[in-house]
Amino acid sequence: MMKTPFITVRPGHNAVLWVLFAFMTSIQPLWLQQVDSLERVLNRPDITTEDKIHTLYMLSRDLAFVDRLQALEYADESLELATQAEDRRGMAYAYRILGSIYSLDENYFTSMQYIHLAHELFVQQEDSAGIANCYVSMGHIYRNLNEREKEERFHRLSYDLFKKLGQPERTAVAAHNMGETYYLNGQLEKARAYTREAIEILSGISHAALTSSCYKVMGLIHLKEQDYQEAKRYFQKALDISEGLGKDAQKIASAESLIRLAEISGILGNPSREKAYLEQAAKLSQENNLYDYQVRSYYQLALHYARTDDVENTRRFMVRHKELSDSLQVILTNDRARLTQGMIHIEQLTKKTEELEEQAAQQALALEIRNRTLILIGVFLIILSLLIYKLFRTLREMREKNSIIQMQKEELAELNASKDRFFSIVAHDLRSPLGSLKSFTTLLADHIDLMSLEEIKEMGVQLDRSVDNTMQLTDNLITWARSQMNEIKTEATEFDLRPLVENVHTVFASVARHKQITMEVSYPEETTIFGDKNQIEFVIRNLVNNAIKYTREGGTVKLEVLPADDQKAVIRISDNGVGMDPDQVASLFIRQSDKSRRGTAGEKGSGLGLVLSHEFVKRNKGRIRVESIPDKGTCFTMEFRRTRQAA
Repeated sequence: MMKTPFITVRPGHNAVLWVLFAFMTSIQPLWLQQVDSLERVLNRPDITTEDKIHTLYMLSRDLAFVDRLQALEYADESLELATQAEDRRGMAYAYRILGSIYSLDENYFTSMQYIHLAHELFVQQEDSAGIANCYVSMGHIYRNLNEREKEERFHRLSYDLFKKLGQPERTAVAAHNMGETYYLNGQLEKARAYTREAIEILSGISHAALTSSCYKVMGLIHLKEQDYQEAKRYFQKALDISEGLGKDAQKIASAESLIRLAEISGILGNPSREKAYLEQAAKLSQENNLYDYQVRSYYQLALHYARTDDVENTRRFMVRHKELSDSLQVILTNDRARLTQGMIHIEQLTKKTEELEEQAAQQALALEIRNRTLILIGVFLIILSLLIYKLFRTLREMREKNSIIQMQKEELAELNASKDRFFSIVAHDLRSPLGSLKSFTTLLADHIDLMSLEEIKEMGVQLDRSVDNTMQLTDNLITWARSQMNEIKTEATEFDLRPLVENVHTVFASVARHKQITMEVSYPEETTIFGDKNQIEFVIRNLVNNAIKYTREGGTVKLEVLPADDQKAVIRISDNGVGMDPDQVASLFIRQSDKSRRGTAGEKGSGLGLVLSHEFVKRNKGRIRVESIPDKGTCFTMEFRRTRQAA
């Protein structure tokens, strides 16, 4: 936007009237990046192409307001790499920063071309943040062209989009831009509202550099309202932030604030402060290559000395002003020449991109022709298929009938397989204990006269144990057979686990004592569980029986109900018996009669109880976990729901 140097004429002074100059300045980025750090990243040998493209873009963005030619080189390289890698998002960001660089050179037509290219690519990539950033650039271009309506429109679009995306920092940038726009339009209340919104957002994210620029705008608003004290306060706040930031300060905001504070000092009749502020502005501008502000400072100092009739200093600063202005023209001419060369190279890259896009379009056309051919072939095949379908309809119906017959045969085969498994178990697992019973009774019938009373008692104990094992096996067989035929219904209710645990303890206490095994039982006061009581009792009894069966004399079997949360109840049955190796654990819940083992006292087992236990745990939506170490023991841990709501 056009910056017009101020002139303060006070009565009683013979002011020399100088020709007024207008200087075009650009909008400094609202934050400063650590360029050195980015350049170190760029020089890393392991940097990827994607990271290099992004780093070059960031360097170009951060240098655009400091060293446009260096920024152009970085943007040029970023665009070239992105074009080679067919990275369309990288190309979009490169085009956008190129648009900003050419806008700074007042080449607005070229700038707008690049911004539109970037916008088109961002739309294709569905990159909303990139689109919003393009709106920011367009707003700045129209600001420099003094097209206020379009400037306001594009800054409004960026503000709305960043707010929708939920990006507070970029929303603050857009609000700051809106504040500047309304200030330039003379709508001071709106300018104040948006700038305050930006300051409020920034207070939560600690972005000091941008905050200082917002304070500068607030100072300009109050200055335009001739509220000099408030204007002075805000300009001073901007300077205070800059002093705290040091080299990372927003130098444009600092220079503008110093010049405006000089203006206020002149208005309030304090020429010494006016001179001091202008000298600070000149020094700051010179140290940071802010040539436009340096020219303004020299011009204002010349006016200041003219008002105080100091002819020598007036002449000195006018000479400096002219020399710097002439130097800027030379630099600007050289820069534009180099920028023009860069634009030619970028145009070549753009042409190459267009050629690639044309090749892609040709490939797309070839693909479309191929697809149409495939569609025609597909239509022909569909017609052919319909004819074949019509000709072989009868055959299909026969196949469907055969399929139904096959399904029935498979169901029958499955039923037969279940029947065979049942008879196999009966033949293998039930015949063996019945044979033992037969041997015991035959021995008693044929040789009872030859046996002592102690031998008969021992035989009776063994006979009783064999009958118990046979009854348990029979119960398991009947239960398994019913489960295979889906006759067992799971009726889940909430019940107290303590009586069930005590009952199991009572049943197996004598069995454990007979083998000289210690049986320990523990449970907390609250033991509510949700499930089928009979099935859960079956599981616990089966696992306790197995623990006793495979524990040696002098061993320990533990039945524990562990304290748990409101969602689940945990039951653990452990022993220090013979244990199992990993292969045995892996096949534990699979019915394999050849893998059943005898207990430590010769007790027989079929493995069927564990298969049923596993099935009942699943039916009650529980979990069962096995841990076992050979010769160390085994631990079964089960988890069940505590309440219906936990389901």
